[in-house]
Amino acid sequence: MIANWLVLGMYQPDAIASYQVNGKPLLVVSNEVSELPYLRLKIILNLYLNLG
Repeated sequence: MIANWLVLGMYQPDAIASYQVNGKPLLVVSNEVSELPYLRLKIILNLYLNLG
C-alpha cells in the first residue's frame, strides 16, 4: 500500500570553518550551491557583526 509518511531531516553542511572577527568566534557553514543559504548566511553575519 502506498502511503504518505512524515519524514524529518536537516541540512548537512558541505564545509565548516571557524574564524575570529573582532575577538568574537565565528562559525561559517557552507551548504549546497543555492542562493538561499548564502542569503541566510549574509543576514546572520550582518546581525552578528552589528550587535557589538
